[in-house]
Amino acid sequence: MPPQRIWTFALWGLTRHPLDLAATALTLLLLLASRLLFLPSGPWEWDETLFARGILRFDLHAHFPHPPGFPLWLLLGWIVLPLVGEPLRALQLLSALASCASLWPLAALGRRVAPAPVAAAAATALLFAPGVWLHAVRGFSSTPAAFLALWAAALAVGGLAGRRLTAFTLLVTAAFLVRPILLPPLALLWLLSVARIHPLRRLVPGLLLSLAAVAAAVLGMVLAQGSWYRFAQAFLTHGTTHVRNLVLSRGGVPQLGFVKGLGGIWPASALTLLAVLGLAVWGRRVGRRPAAAWLLILATGIAETVWLQNRTFPRYAVPFQLALAPLVAAGASAAAPPLLASAALGAFAAVSAGLSLPCLREQHQRYMPGWEALLTASRQAAQRGLELVIEPGLYPFYSYLEEVQRHRGNTLNIRSHLAPASPDASTVPAGPYLLVTDFPSRYLPPPLGRSWRWRGVSETLRPLTQRRFLDAAVVEGAPLPLHGWWPLEVEPSGEASIWGQAGASLLLPPYPAGTFLCLDLCPAPGPAPVVLVVNGREVQSIPGQRIRQKVWIEPAWLSSEHSNTLVFQRAAAYPPGPEDPRRLAVRLFGVRGVCATLPWEGPIAEAPQREALLIRAEGVFGPENFAHGRGAWTGPTARLQLPASAGWLSLRVWAPRPQPPDVLVLAGTTRVAGPLKVWKKPADLEFPIPAEAVSNHFVEIVIHATPFLPAQTGNPQDHRELGIVLSSARFRPVPAPPRTPGDWLALADSK
Repeated sequence: MPPQRIWTFALWGLTRHPLDLAATALTLLLLLASRLLFLPSGPWEWDETLFARGILRFDLHAHFPHPPGFPLWLLLGWIVLPLVGEPLRALQLLSALASCASLWPLAALGRRVAPAPVAAAAATALLFAPGVWLHAVRGFSSTPAAFLALWAAALAVGGLAGRRLTAFTLLVTAAFLVRPILLPPLALLWLLSVARIHPLRRLVPGLLLSLAAVAAAVLGMVLAQGSWYRFAQAFLTHGTTHVRNLVLSRGGVPQLGFVKGLGGIWPASALTLLAVLGLAVWGRRVGRRPAAAWLLILATGIAETVWLQNRTFPRYAVPFQLALAPLVAAGASAAAPPLLASAALGAFAAVSAGLSLPCLREQHQRYMPGWEALLTASRQAAQRGLELVIEPGLYPFYSYLEEVQRHRGNTLNIRSHLAPASPDASTVPAGPYLLVTDFPSRYLPPPLGRSWRWRGVSETLRPLTQRRFLDAAVVEGAPLPLHGWWPLEVEPSGEASIWGQAGASLLLPPYPAGTFLCLDLCPAPGPAPVVLVVNGREVQSIPGQRIRQKVWIEPAWLSSEHSNTLVFQRAAAYPPGPEDPRRLAVRLFGVRGVCATLPWEGPIAEAPQREALLIRAEGVFGPENFAHGRGAWTGPTARLQLPASAGWLSLRVWAPRPQPPDVLVLAGTTRVAGPLKVWKKPADLEFPIPAEAVSNHFVEIVIHATPFLPAQTGNPQDHRELGIVLSSARFRPVPAPPRTPGDWLALADSK
């Protein structure tokens, strides 16, 4: 058959050519606006980052990018990079423009079996499908590879006369070099399209050029890797990991990326039925062999997304969702008159775009949680001289950020480490650090310091993501399990804990002088004691009976200059029960901290609350419920020993008694407040802590109050002598301690 034109600007087949040109221009402007106005705020998946990082420094062995290398995709990004200044933005623009250009080959394929307006409407409808639109503006290779493959298919369907055969072979090769994973359907496309080409020498120019392009790409990657061995080793490593991860690729039909990317089970079912009808129309109007070729290529590609890739990821299905458009056009043209079919497809496109728009807007306006966590941690680390401990899944994002800054001439002077849970971790921080994690539930809360948390995306966007890096946190000074620990466990009550083997070790940051740490732990039942070793020194031997207890580590054992290592040594380990055969030594429920040189505050009415703040009390009765909240009566004289340095202490007090008492407060032997009246309503009693009253990071506060005997004022059952009611305490050091690299004062202030 004579060759048919693909790149004809007028697509809608209107009787008046100027009107047709205007309609096509309006469609193109709509597509361009929908893509260019909604470019994502940054990376939303690590494959985008791997591609972008590979443009700046190609390293297949380090997975920048991951095998098979995507050579043409990276080359295109490298060419566009000088125009935009950032590799990820270059890839986003290339993908967005390829998505817009796909309108022409899709419409050309559709015109082979359907009227022009139906073909253009079907192409537009599929280009606005949620998964297609969402990934059109991302830095993935699926959309540009689909554009090249569809262009090649349009050439094949329109006739491979003359030089079109060579162009067809080169387009298939280009699609392969952009996305080599599409080799099975691309190979079928080429083989089925050239099956009747005679004489065979007509294939030679295209094949020679294609082989040269593939050879140049492979040799270029080998040279970049330094040897064939490193090149092959990268493939072997990635292939092993990929196959292992296929076990995790689970989900029924509604969870398939192909289905989710079309808007869900009902839109996907409707489009699939139209496509099946379109196959029949294709067979009747064009021929059974072309219809069978369509079916075989689509089935192979969809099967690949289900069985050889992660079936739940919508981005893998983009090329095959777009390939439905010509079949949908054929089915719609057989089911309804052209005008009605075009209107129905246009309405479908409008509804689909309306449902997809919130996802595009969210992706454009906000950061992916894992990326935002990494940016926040990097800013904090650079400003305050901290080190970074980064979860393996987030490390590619950091590597990309680091490489982009280097490309711009800005070196990130931050020491970074892989989280110890990673098998590739080889270093640990020596000073104050931030943990950047996309698995916050794996870690116990930090004893001191603050946390930042970013949780999830909207329920509309979530199905179209890969459900990774959507719950992220930055934690200052989180306890880092170095080795010998099992994953964190959470009881039905919500309490978390980790089991450790004999010799399990924990890393903690340096703390300011005057820091006390409290370990909430329980030994696994057994006769051997648990020996707590801090920074190589034996601190305490804990009996092996199964009793949960709190063990305090005093400031003298902790370093304020280097990170601290805690080791739980035990001569033997024991299974916790008959159904749990693990050999365990200790169970750790948490690590808390109180620092005499940092601000602290909290309720102190109950003994456990005082213990949490390392406050010892004499002359204080048990807690009671009062009209103004929970509190505890003191006697006429009460003594509080609490961690503090020179500063200000504030006590929340009141006196629900007939006459307000006179109160005098001593810090050590120095009067710091009073005599003064304490009234029935709560008030903050604030007074200074002089430096001379502090001894070994503690100060003793003595409170004298006029005695009150309830038995003499209408309550004959209460024979106590009472003073005032204590509710809470707050300490602020003044003057502020020297600002350390970790800036612990700022952290404690915001806790």
